[in-house]
Amino acid sequence: MNTPGRPFFICLLTSLLLYFACAEELPPPGGEADTAGPYLLGSEPASGAVNVEPGNEVTLYFSEPITKPARGEAIFISPRPSVEPRIKWRSDRVTVILADSFAADQTYIISAGTAIKDLRGNQLDSTLTMAFTTGAVIAEGRTAGRIFTEKGQPKSDLTVALYRPSELQVGTPLDSVDALYLAQTNAEGDFSIGYLPSERFNLIAYDDQNHNGRFNSGHEPFAVPDRHILIGGDAPLEQLMLTLNERDTIPPEIISVAHMPDGMLRLRLSKNIDLKQLSENPDWCVLSASDSSLVRPAVALLESADEPQAMLNFWPGQLLEGEYSISLTYDGACAPISFPKVTVTDDEDENPPRIERFLPDNIPMFADEVVIELTFSEPLDTTLFTPETFLLWLQPDAPAEVTPSWRDPLRLLLTPDTLEPGARYRLEITEFELADLSGNRVGDSLRQHVFTIIDADSLGSISGEAMIEIAGKEDDPVMLSFSKVGEQRTFDMAASSGTFRIDLPAGKYLLSGFIDSDGDGEKGNGSVEPYALAETMAEYPDTIAVRARFETAGIQFEFR
Repeated sequence: MNTPGRPFFICLLTSLLLYFACAEELPPPGGEADTAGPYLLGSEPASGAVNVEPGNEVTLYFSEPITKPARGEAIFISPRPSVEPRIKWRSDRVTVILADSFAADQTYIISAGTAIKDLRGNQLDSTLTMAFTTGAVIAEGRTAGRIFTEKGQPKSDLTVALYRPSELQVGTPLDSVDALYLAQTNAEGDFSIGYLPSERFNLIAYDDQNHNGRFNSGHEPFAVPDRHILIGGDAPLEQLMLTLNERDTIPPEIISVAHMPDGMLRLRLSKNIDLKQLSENPDWCVLSASDSSLVRPAVALLESADEPQAMLNFWPGQLLEGEYSISLTYDGACAPISFPKVTVTDDEDENPPRIERFLPDNIPMFADEVVIELTFSEPLDTTLFTPETFLLWLQPDAPAEVTPSWRDPLRLLLTPDTLEPGARYRLEITEFELADLSGNRVGDSLRQHVFTIIDADSLGSISGEAMIEIAGKEDDPVMLSFSKVGEQRTFDMAASSGTFRIDLPAGKYLLSGFIDSDGDGEKGNGSVEPYALAETMAEYPDTIAVRARFETAGIQFEFR
């Protein structure tokens, strides 16, 4: 039976099915999907051309049709003109149209950034560069390098900018300054800027988060090198290593504060903060009573400084019931943040205390680096302790003398009289002798923690020379790090008089280091306001093998 309109409905349905089938991106019949990015075929003027006639247009020809990025700049011209050029995107080509004609005796560099994609979304593998000159000789200077995150991972899609030093004057807003030369890092964190004239430049790499082509020093992460970019000078400029300062200048907020039944003060912040300073200064958390002049600084912080945290637990001591305001200084260089009111009540505490952390863990350690420390979730009633509360045993049953002392109300330090190389130790804790101030006990059994001391007979050594080939830094101290392959273990040392020797457990190691010019033991990553260079870092190119009772000698570790 025919239904009116049925043929039309069938045609419509068929058309829709065909439409959606065609709309899906599929690989070409008989072959794999296109995953290769476009590349530069040529340009007009040609790259490397000299004595180019006056004009104001440059065209780049790509291997396939490309798309204009939705945000930000993808085509850079250096030196940057005072009037922004017009950019025309047409199929497989891009044309740059300057407001004025080419200047006389000037090298121009045109770079295509990695944000450019083909019609299937494949990006350029790296920044593409061409150059020409209206003079008789094209500039040949070059700088290149790699940029890492603070955790040592290569960082892609960063803008790398060169400025004349005179443009980076103190007080000049950097987001108002246009760089002379621009490039971008690729997926491996590499960048390269070529065809540079014999001048001195300052380099700043940054994450252009607002895609405006300029550096916003207020919030955009940045990196600076360990040297000025002096084209034609003696310092090598093609293997620079930069570390990104991943700072966040937006201060956290205190979301909530609660006074817990165990007496601890719990603060929840809007984001994680670094605790290195606060862990050493818990009194930067200050409570002020609303009805009197009573001011009470905290005396202990539960969290360790190893990882950034957003939840903080302070011990403020015994507090009277009432309402308090909170002031927290989380960084000595920043203004305090505050919270208007927390109510303190004398609620009954029925929760047992916990052992939050124990040091050391069970990774073999040198005797002189062992710290035996217990961190508790709240203060304990120390009157319940006996000589058997904490017993240190040299396995299996030989006792070792240990002296307890409190770092603060939450951290107990146990100091042994001596530790024997190669020995395995067991710390035995009587849980039912550990109780909080309300009488709640940790448990009703014995708890054990085991750690091992490295045996000298299992050690080998690495020796060599740290060679500094940078003018003005030859006599600076050097910090070296030996990372054991396959383990989360690093051994650090300071090199004395250029030579070094270190005893290490057998295994394979990666060697890295930096020139500690300011002598503070930490790698300085430089600054932009004022512009200050980073401390030089380097990596040894090969893995170093260590055998027990043997010395791996003659390592030449160069800083260039």
